[in-house]
Amino acid sequence: MAPGEPGSARAGRVRTGRIAGALVWEVSVVVRSGRLKTRAMGFLPGEPRAPDVGPGARQLGLVLALILSVLACSDAVAQPQGQVTKFDITDPSPTTFTATNPFRTNRDIIRIKFTHNGSSGNYFISTQGADVEGSTFLPQPSDTSGSVLAGFLQEGVKTINLVLLQTRLNVVAQTTVPLTVFYDLTPPTLTLNSIQLGTGGRVIGLTTPPPDTNNPQVERVVTPNPIYVNTNTAKTSITANAVDNATPPAEVQLSYTVPQAGLAQANITGTNGVFTFDVDLSATTIPDGNYDIQVRANDQVHNPTTAQLEPGNRSGPVTVKIIKDTRRPRVSKIEICRQANATCSIPAGCTTTGATTYVGNETIQIKITFDEKLTSPPRVSVLQANMTNAIQAPPTGSQTEPVDNFTFVYVPIPTETFNGPAQLQIVGEDAGANNNPNNPGFGTDLAGNGVTATSDSSAAITIANVFVVDTVPPDTRRAGTGEQPDQTIRYRSEPFQGQVVTADTFPTVIRVRVRDYVTAEGPAVVEYPPATGVFPSGVDFNQLAGAGSSSTTTSVGNLGISLTGPTGTQVPGMQGGQAPTEVTFTIGDYNNLSTNGNFVRDPVDGVLRPREGTWTITTNLVDRVCNRRQRIITFQVDTTPIRESSLTVTVGNARMNRKGSCVPAASGQPQQTFPQICVSSTDADFWATSSRFEVLACFNGNDSPCYPTVISTPTVNNNQVCGTVTGVQKVDPTGIDFPVPKPAPPAAFVPAGELDPRLGRFDGPYTIRVKPQDAAGNRGVLTTEGRRVDYLDWDVNLDTIMPYTQRTFPLDCAATNAPLRFVDATMVDPPVRRIPRTEVNGDFANPTFVSAYRWVRSGARCGSSTSRTPPTRRSPRTRRPTTGTSCSWS
Repeated sequence: MAPGEPGSARAGRVRTGRIAGALVWEVSVVVRSGRLKTRAMGFLPGEPRAPDVGPGARQLGLVLALILSVLACSDAVAQPQGQVTKFDITDPSPTTFTATNPFRTNRDIIRIKFTHNGSSGNYFISTQGADVEGSTFLPQPSDTSGSVLAGFLQEGVKTINLVLLQTRLNVVAQTTVPLTVFYDLTPPTLTLNSIQLGTGGRVIGLTTPPPDTNNPQVERVVTPNPIYVNTNTAKTSITANAVDNATPPAEVQLSYTVPQAGLAQANITGTNGVFTFDVDLSATTIPDGNYDIQVRANDQVHNPTTAQLEPGNRSGPVTVKIIKDTRRPRVSKIEICRQANATCSIPAGCTTTGATTYVGNETIQIKITFDEKLTSPPRVSVLQANMTNAIQAPPTGSQTEPVDNFTFVYVPIPTETFNGPAQLQIVGEDAGANNNPNNPGFGTDLAGNGVTATSDSSAAITIANVFVVDTVPPDTRRAGTGEQPDQTIRYRSEPFQGQVVTADTFPTVIRVRVRDYVTAEGPAVVEYPPATGVFPSGVDFNQLAGAGSSSTTTSVGNLGISLTGPTGTQVPGMQGGQAPTEVTFTIGDYNNLSTNGNFVRDPVDGVLRPREGTWTITTNLVDRVCNRRQRIITFQVDTTPIRESSLTVTVGNARMNRKGSCVPAASGQPQQTFPQICVSSTDADFWATSSRFEVLACFNGNDSPCYPTVISTPTVNNNQVCGTVTGVQKVDPTGIDFPVPKPAPPAAFVPAGELDPRLGRFDGPYTIRVKPQDAAGNRGVLTTEGRRVDYLDWDVNLDTIMPYTQRTFPLDCAATNAPLRFVDATMVDPPVRRIPRTEVNGDFANPTFVSAYRWVRSGARCGSSTSRTPPTRRSPRTRRPTTGTSCSWS
C-alpha cells in the first residue's frame, strides 16, 4: 500500500526544509485508516468538532495535515517518467453533482478519490477551490490512483479541481470536470402547526418557539402545553413543517421519539416539507400520565463513500407534551354562599353543605370546587323537596381560562310544599361523546372528561341534602299527636291565649313556647333538631333582643317578647329564653317598677295589683334564615268574684230563698229526705268545676252548733254543680253517725195511733253554704252591698212529719141523736223535733229529749196548722165499739 493512501500506517520524522515552495517543520504524524490525526487540529475528518476549537486553530490544523500528507513519504524525490494525458475524479463523480445539485456535506474535510493514466514518474496532486486545499504525493511511478483531502471553513458551494504537478511544480494535468460541493452546517427549521385529537376531532393550533440562533440545539416546547387526551381520542395527529434554509435547499426528513415504553411508533408521511404522524394513546395498556413527544428534522447530505443521501444537519428537538387523562374530574367541595342581608343579622359568607345548611327566601350562590381544572362549567340544577322537575342554576360570569371552581346562582321557590332538603344535580358530558367528535362537551376537564361524583362510570352527580330550604316563619308551639285543641292552646304559652287570671295568679314570668316548622299548618310536632327527614332551621335564639337586660321594647328585626297592659303601654321587664323552645319575659316586682298605670294599688293593703282588663303578649319570631313572624297572645285579668245576684240554689226543683225556705217534697209525696241540691250562676265566668257548697245541720236552731253533713260526689253539668245529702257526721264522741235515708215502712212495734219515731229525727234548720269560684280563679262572692265575702248561706228547713188531725167534733166514731149544727176538726203539724240523745241500746222507740224546742230562725214552720200551742203527745186513738160497727173519718 502506497504511502499517503487510505489504510496505510506510517510514522517518521520530517526535517526542516522547503518542499514545493513551502516551509516545512519537523512534525511527528500518524495516519490511520485513511484518517489524518494531529494534535494541532484536535479532530478527525467527519467527527464532531470540539467546542474549544476556533477557526484559526482549524485552519492551521488543515494546513499542517495537508503538508504532512505530502511529507509522509521517503526523502527521495523521483523524476517523472512519462506524460499524463488523463486525470479524473472518481469518487464522488463530478458529473453527478452540478451547481444545482451539488455534493452536500456537513464534514469539515472530505476525501476525494482520483485516477490518472500516467505510467511513470512521481507526482503531487493538490486540490483547488476548497477553503483549505490539500495535496498528496505519489512516490512510485506505479501509483496512478489515490485520494486527496479538501477542507472547508465557510458554508457555501465550492468548485473543486484536482491538479497533477511534477516536482518542479509544473502542471502536468488537471481534472476536466470540477466537483461541485455544498458545505452546509445549517439545520432545517422545524415548526409544529397543529394537533388533531381523534379522527375528524378537535384541532388545536400550536405555536413553536423560534430556534435559538446562538444554540439551535436547545429544546423547544410547543404551546399550548400540555395537550390532554382521553379514551375518546383514538389517535393524536401531529402536523409539522420542516424547511431547509440552504440554497439550494436539501431534502428534509422528520423523526420523533417517545421515551416512555409501550407507545408504538407510527409512520411519518410528508410532501413538500409538510409532515403528519399519529401518536396512539388509546390502548388500555398505556397508563395515564405524561408523554413527551420529541420531534426532529434532518436535512440530507451525501455519504462521502457511497454518495447516497443520509441524515445530515439535525434541528434541535421540538417537544410536544401530551398527558393521557381518562379519569373524570370529581367534586371536592360544595359551598352555599349567602348574600349580605340588611334585615338579617346572619353575615354573608360560604358554608359547607349538609343537613344543617339552611337557606330562606333569598338569592344564594352555590360554589362548587373540583379536584382539577375544567374548561367549561357543568350544568347544575336544584331539586327541592316534593318537586317533580329540577330548576337549573346558571353560572356567574364568563370563563376564559380553565379553573377548578364555579359559582352558580339559585333562588329557592318559597312555596311551603317545597320546603325541606334540596338535592343538587351536577351534569357533565364528555367531549366527543355520542359518536360526535365535534362535540366539545361541557363540564369537562382539559382532556375532555365530563365530571363525576366518585367513580368514572357516570358523568352525572346527585347529592342529597346539599342544603335545606326553609321559607316558613317560626310559630308558637302546636299540638302533638293525640293532643286536644284546648291542650294546644294552653301549651302555647303561660298564660295561654284567652286565659283569665286573678290578681293572685297573675304571672311574674310569661313563657311563650315556640317551634320552627317545615309547613305552616299541620298537627305533627316538629322537634329541633329533627329526628327524621324534616329540617327546619330552628328559632334563632342568638337574635334574642335585650336578653339578660331590662328592655321595654322589642326590635322588629330580632326575636323578642313584650307585654302591654290594659292602658296600652308596655310593661318593663327582662327578656330571656331557653333554646330551642321557650321565650320568656320576667316582669319583676310591681312596687319597684314604673307601672304606666297597668298596676293599681289595693285600697285595703296598698299593694300594687294588676289592672283588670286585657293584657297583650307580643312575640317577634325569627328563624336562622331570617323568616319572620309576629304572634300576639291576649289574656284577661279578672279581680271581681262571682256576684251574689247571679247565684241560684235549688233543692229538688224549687229555688231556695236566702232568708229561709222549706225543703220541698215531691209532688203528691211526703217529704222524708233531702232531694238533690244544685248551685248555678248566670255569670259567664262561673267555674262550676272548682265551685263548692256545704250543707250544715243546725238541729237546735241557729244558736246551737251546726254539724257538717256528708255530700255525695258532686257532679258538674254545664254551669251548675249538684250533690245530695247522705248523712250527718257525729255530733259528739258518744253519738253515732246519723244517716239520712228514706225511712223504712212502719214496723210492727209502732203502736197504732203512734208516730213513727224515725220520722222527724233529722228535721230542723239546715244551712247551704256556697263557695263559688270564677274562671279566673277568684274565690268568694261580691255581695249586693259591694262587699267581698268568702261564701254565702241559704237557710232551709227539713220537715218530714206530716200534719195530722188532733181532735174532731163529733169525735171519731161517735154517735149523736141530734142534728149537727157544725162539724169541727183541729189539724196539727208537729213542730221540728229536738235532737235526741239516744240510749245506749239505741232504742229509737223511747228516746229521751234533752233539749228544749226551738223555732226555726225564719219564725215560720213548714206546713200549716191552726194551733199555736206547743204540741202534746197524741192521745191514744179511741177504740172502735165492740159491736163491730165501723166508722171512718174523711
